[in-house]
Amino acid sequence: MRRQSVILAAVLLLACSFSSGQTATEKLPIPKSAEQVKAEHFVKLHYATQYTQHDAAGQLALSHQLREEINQYADDGPTRFVMLREARELALDGGDLDAALAAIDEMGRIFAVDVLDLKLSAMSSFTDKSGLPLPVLIDKYLHLVDAALDTADVTMAQKAYILASSLSDQQRDATIKQRVKQEHIAIMDAMREGKAILAAMNKVKMNPEDGAANLKVGKYACFVRELWSQGLPYLAKSSDEKLKALAQQELDATAPDATLAAADAWWDYAASATGKPAERAKLHAADLYRQVLPNLSGDKKDRASLRAGTITG
Repeated sequence: MRRQSVILAAVLLLACSFSSGQTATEKLPIPKSAEQVKAEHFVKLHYATQYTQHDAAGQLALSHQLREEINQYADDGPTRFVMLREARELALDGGDLDAALAAIDEMGRIFAVDVLDLKLSAMSSFTDKSGLPLPVLIDKYLHLVDAALDTADVTMAQKAYILASSLSDQQRDATIKQRVKQEHIAIMDAMREGKAILAAMNKVKMNPEDGAANLKVGKYACFVRELWSQGLPYLAKSSDEKLKALAQQELDATAPDATLAAADAWWDYAASATGKPAERAKLHAADLYRQVLPNLSGDKKDRASLRAGTITG
């Protein structure tokens, strides 16, 4: 356990290293208690009819509606906060953990909240509130482990694993126990990978021109964390000539046509790559296409619009 804690600390340090490089976005402060009470009164009065629906379907419908309609109150921070808070709780009561986590993500985009803490709390309470059969609940947590590892969120993956493992102890299903064991192995692999990335970052600090270390950090930032603005400078100094050229091309792009060319290049790279790099490169290309669409016309706009439209997420 001590060894796991040390590795996890390294992974968290790695996450902070990337996060600290992100451009800070102005976020609203958490509304004061009195403001929340006033806003809650308004929300429950405004949606009084929907609040009378106490079955799971009604709770989930209202949760979705609250999330959909928060933009109607763009200038009213307390009301938006309470709507998202209520959306989270209704989703948990209705048995939809994914919807609850999505409400928390939305809250984190707008307000200065501790998203991880809110998610961990929601996951813990979901065990008691959902009323789902244990095998279904375990399955949900195991899927969360996979989703968290897909974005290198080892802390979230560990929490979901602990919940799944605890519940599986109450089962005699060998298949479930095997799945839980496999997820534990995946988490340990992610920890080892995180430690290796951290070591590569330290190498780059000592020698900024270390191509292999730059490649490891750049691929992790872009293809795992999807932090392209942080990862591109590493790829531009990497030992992979193709990725090096692609990254430099995008970094040099200042005009719309140059950005379009960079998007085309990443799109072509995705077609020749496999696995996560292919998936993430295509998503990034689509983002670049959307970025320059307003400045394009004719065939260029048609191509960019078509390719941006084929990607969601």
